[in-house]
Amino acid sequence: MPKVYKRLARRRWHPRLRTQHTSNGLGVEGGLVGDGYPQAGGSATSQWPQSKVPQNRMISKAKATKCYRFRPGDFEELDCMVTETIVPGKLIKTYLYNEREVEHIAWERHGGPDGFYAYLEKLRQRHVEKHGEHVPFATPQTYAEDYNNLNLLHGKSYDPEVGHSAELLRIKMKMAPWLWRQFNNALIEHNILGIAVGSIPFETPESRESPMRRAELIALSYPPRPLIALPSSESVDHVRAILAEAASPPDAHEPEYGQQIDGLDFIEYKSLKWYQWSKEYLDRLFSALIRVIECYDGDNEDWKSIRWEVYDKYVETMRTPISFDIDTKRWSDYAAEWLEGRLTDEEDTFNNSLRARCASGRRFNRMLPFNSHHGTRHIGCDR
Repeated sequence: MPKVYKRLARRRWHPRLRTQHTSNGLGVEGGLVGDGYPQAGGSATSQWPQSKVPQNRMISKAKATKCYRFRPGDFEELDCMVTETIVPGKLIKTYLYNEREVEHIAWERHGGPDGFYAYLEKLRQRHVEKHGEHVPFATPQTYAEDYNNLNLLHGKSYDPEVGHSAELLRIKMKMAPWLWRQFNNALIEHNILGIAVGSIPFETPESRESPMRRAELIALSYPPRPLIALPSSESVDHVRAILAEAASPPDAHEPEYGQQIDGLDFIEYKSLKWYQWSKEYLDRLFSALIRVIECYDGDNEDWKSIRWEVYDKYVETMRTPISFDIDTKRWSDYAAEWLEGRLTDEEDTFNNSLRARCASGRRFNRMLPFNSHHGTRHIGCDR
């Protein structure tokens, strides 16, 4: 069955460059977004992620119509290649388009990739209501592969963290996986406590949308986690050795609670009581962290990496993961102080920090760059 390939000339549009017209009548070259996408209307698309569609992947007109919900007029903007397949007694023509260009038009129509995915999710919900869970739902191949939701989109399994909520799915796509787990675990904790009294506050996906929208904003304050840990060295290994000695406080119902424990201070303030890493332990830890910075000639990139090891150890030993206050509807992360840059006396931020408890902590603080304009806490803060 011989095939003949032809190139049909449509509107000539180079996928890497487009001229836009400004209010003064002058043409300006559109910027590039991701891997070769033009900007539409300036900076809006500059926040879009790179396309995951292989650069030269082609898609048929029929499949683009079905998966990207293209209308006949949408194809007029694209270059087209036609294949002709000769079968006994018939000539079959197939119209092929660059899938990246198809995807980009779909993104533009719906305000970006998030809007397009939310649109697909709404269509999927209608599909399930009409046809049930077992009839496949057409979606672009890369979306199912990338977001690891092939089964979800085809109705073959159920993600309890997302359910059929397009809003939760959108948030999950944008949030760092470790933060998504932390925020969701905090809500699950309330559900576990609620079982005993017969009231589960975040049982449905819809009930989790509001707190997770706040979590989405807070997640933006966190610095990126390093992909690899700092390599072994004398100063880095010293920090890790001290972290390995970190003590954990007993639970409040245990008989040891309130007693003196090596490496911990028991603090009482008004009606509040809690354990904290002791001044002696903090002094050793901050001194070791200072040495890491000094050994790398004040290179703050190394502090940006080692601070995550301290953060994780603090969460582990003090049992202070990200939490949600069901009364105030606010999130907290008490360990986030270890991720902060230099703190100042603004709003008593420094005075209330662990760094203020020892001389080496004060010196460590002065060596750090500012993360915020006023030197106040902002990572993990729900203001």
